[in-house]
Amino acid sequence: DAWEQSPDDDFVKIFKSSAEKVLGRQVDIGGVTWGLDNRLAMYFDMPAISFGPEGSGIHGVDEWVDFDSVITCTRAVALFITRWCGVSS
Repeated sequence: DAWEQSPDDDFVKIFKSSAEKVLGRQVDIGGVTWGLDNRLAMYFDMPAISFGPEGSGIHGVDEWVDFDSVITCTRAVALFITRWCGVSS
């Protein structure tokens, strides 16, 4: 089923600002035309996004991710969690 997450949702806004702080640059919000597991969020009335490291060959035999970007993604997600849970601002 087609699904769209509102970019105006607080979940998205807080994640976007957290990622921008960690990455030190603007983060664009966009959609895709293929299926992602976060499309199931609508059945549970919860927000969802997709975010991940830089890489190539996703789900292929030669899939890879840049290790430094894994660390950066982890930092962005950690900052988001602390902000979402009200631990930091």
